[in-house]
Amino acid sequence: MNRMQRHFPLILLTLAAGAIYPVVYLRQSFEGPILEHFALSLAQLNELYSLLGVIFIASYLPSGWLADRYSVKHLIVTSLFATGLLSIGFMFASHNWQLTLIYGAWGVSTGLTFWAALIKAVGLLAPKQQEGRYYAFLEGGRGLVEALLATMALGLFALVSHYTDLTKMAPLQTVIGLYASALILMTFVTAYYLPSDPKSELLERTSATGLLTALGILARNRSLWLATFCVLTGYQFLWATYSFAGFLQSEWSLTATTAATIALAKLWTRPLGAFGAGWLARSTPALASVLSYLMVSAAILLIVFSLFPRSATPLTLAFLAMSIGLLAYGVRGIYWATLSTCDIADAHKGLAIGCVSLIAFTPDIYLPILNTVLLEMWPGRAGHVAYFGFIAGAGLLGGAAARRLA
Repeated sequence: MNRMQRHFPLILLTLAAGAIYPVVYLRQSFEGPILEHFALSLAQLNELYSLLGVIFIASYLPSGWLADRYSVKHLIVTSLFATGLLSIGFMFASHNWQLTLIYGAWGVSTGLTFWAALIKAVGLLAPKQQEGRYYAFLEGGRGLVEALLATMALGLFALVSHYTDLTKMAPLQTVIGLYASALILMTFVTAYYLPSDPKSELLERTSATGLLTALGILARNRSLWLATFCVLTGYQFLWATYSFAGFLQSEWSLTATTAATIALAKLWTRPLGAFGAGWLARSTPALASVLSYLMVSAAILLIVFSLFPRSATPLTLAFLAMSIGLLAYGVRGIYWATLSTCDIADAHKGLAIGCVSLIAFTPDIYLPILNTVLLEMWPGRAGHVAYFGFIAGAGLLGGAAARRLA
């Protein structure tokens, strides 16, 4: 397979990954309009996302099995089309039970049939010794796609809000329509242009081996446990960045606009961090060392940020927040490439991805609870220091685990 035969499918996968999740997490930019348009309380919206999180956790393992059992191209195309149709339903939903069905189905279409298929597809494309570059391109590229779509959505929302009497449509509906259109478009582009994966031999081998036997093989893989711990601790850095805006407001008395601007600037470090990490980890021997340095550096800066004096200027705080974001997104950009060091057969890669995801994404469950408990025990800076300190400490252990993979 030549370079063009690898790079073009990688670009398609990146576009698909960048298009599929923004509508599901529309609350990141449009939480207020969602609550107003659907007449929801914040508690009701949180219940919908709790349902989504439960389905994600339940689907990671079977998602990996599906990616080994069926064509990853067919799974990805099906996921894009189903998510697009559900988004059209979301556009015209008017009852809570309809929203519950849509969010539950989104959990299946973006988790069960998509996630492991995406990660495995990139792994199958990447040449040996270059997995870090390919996963970094995926992460940085999807971040860029999401940022561009969000910018378009915000502009469309503002435009329709100004001319709402002429369009006769709610501004939020036009935003959802934009994301739904992108998904339907990507469905046909991916179905037509993404090459089929040659899986007939792998399917036979997966069926003959059996699920329990495959799980036993993976459970005895020491390197896979180390890689899982790297993803687990690396993923927690992203959760730390989610609390930056609130921390800046409460401890430095920044306005909501200033804090939000700093948080938005941090988001734009995502492609830079991922692409930069991929360039540094452009060979498998360098991967573990680069990941270790990034995690240790992010942990140290996070501790510094949590203890920084209150006399700091907004510009200094922005620099610190963006630096941590750059490192955190760099970690995210290459941590999936640690699977390349684990000597996993192609027939079991999807299942391995599902197993890693099942454990490594549990911070989605326990970190919000831990954050609430710590801030109730130690209100103010002490609670934030404890929270960031926990994540930083775990990150240092993750850096040590990455070194063991070297």
